[in-house]
Amino acid sequence: MDTLAVARAIGAAPDTVRQWRHRGEGPPWYRAGRRIVRYRRTEVAAWLAAQDQGGEKVPA
Repeated sequence: MDTLAVARAIGAAPDTVRQWRHRGEGPPWYRAGRRIVRYRRTEVAAWLAAQDQGGEKVPA
């Protein structure tokens, strides 16, 4: 997944995902060459699940 796909998947702006990456936060990422950044879908999903603060669930 690229940065835009991750941003869409988690409901964040692409710039937010980039900022997390530069600060060492957010889901794990990998370089594919010098300039290409990619994320593994399974790791993004696991990272997102770990962010659950256990707040109150609202029925749909």
